[in-house]
Amino acid sequence: MRALFTRDLAYEGEVFAALDRRIKEYDAVIEIGANVGFFSLYFCAARRSSTVPVYCFEPSALAFTRLTANLAANDAQNVFAIPAAVANTAGLARFYEPAGHLTNGSMVESFAAIFSDQVRSTLVPSLTGEAVHSLIPNDARVLIKIDVEGAEMDVLSSLRHLIDVKHPDVVLEVLPMFVDALNEFVWPAGYQKYAITRNGLMARDRFGADGDERDYLITASRTGITAHGHGP
Repeated sequence: MRALFTRDLAYEGEVFAALDRRIKEYDAVIEIGANVGFFSLYFCAARRSSTVPVYCFEPSALAFTRLTANLAANDAQNVFAIPAAVANTAGLARFYEPAGHLTNGSMVESFAAIFSDQVRSTLVPSLTGEAVHSLIPNDARVLIKIDVEGAEMDVLSSLRHLIDVKHPDVVLEVLPMFVDALNEFVWPAGYQKYAITRNGLMARDRFGADGDERDYLITASRTGITAHGHGP
């Protein structure tokens, strides 16, 4: 409603601002945890042309219905919505949705239970990083955005080979209870972590989760980077 009447979307504004400087450089975009399509529509509109494919993964049936409706309403071209989770194994996986919290569905039951004492469990299709890798053209520069409500480490582990081979830029949500696990993930040589803040990108040696600014850009490229600080 705010966006409708003010013609501005305040939601995660610092992330959109950070991406604005880089989005036209990518040859493909992969969004894991697309939900209803806030970022999907941004990627569609902001990429350099409709020849750049956008792949949106979302396992929640309700969120996926709204995602596809939003894409259709905006006549999104060369955008592929995929009703599946990305996980370490292919097949079927448990997905947990807290009542009344559409944006907090998770592969992690304990995380979903934070938001409601009514958590619906369903079986959803799951794909591995190998399937994601197959979508990327040779020599393509790729952006991967991951927002999976606590399952970030599983997704990164599944994408291990893709990250090692393709060296994509990654935008990652880092939640406080999963910081230690995420800091154990070993990035290829040359990668740098940047906290995405309202004051711009802040170089970090390790992940942290400060306040409501929890997203990081992890990249091996200095293009479009103006860091405003460095810290632990």
